[in-house]
Amino acid sequence: MKKNNVLIVEDDALLRETWIMFFENYGISIHTATNGLEAAEIIDQHPIEIIVTDLTMPVKDGYFVLDHIKSKKINIKTWVYSGHLLSSEKMLDNYSVDKILTKPFDMKDSVNEIMSLVSEK
Repeated sequence: MKKNNVLIVEDDALLRETWIMFFENYGISIHTATNGLEAAEIIDQHPIEIIVTDLTMPVKDGYFVLDHIKSKKINIKTWVYSGHLLSSEKMLDNYSVDKILTKPFDMKDSVNEIMSLVSEK
């Protein structure tokens, strides 16, 4: 059985580990990155199906990740979250973002929604 590849991009170690904990019982292949530069490298090396990225991070931010996906014309379901977002309209106009989450959000509900997207395939 093919595992679905999900990339979590989050600089906060505790939040990153929490995402992993929620996914580990679903048979999902989880990749993690601590910044946008690491995320771009993972995207180039693995067939990522869904990316969940924070927008505000050191080194390279989530916008760098979105620009990378856009420039490579990669088809990835993209979820973004932050405490400080651009307007939803600007985000949807400039990037192919599938879901925008504003902190704080319910991670369990988000994981369940991602799992329903994965099971649709």
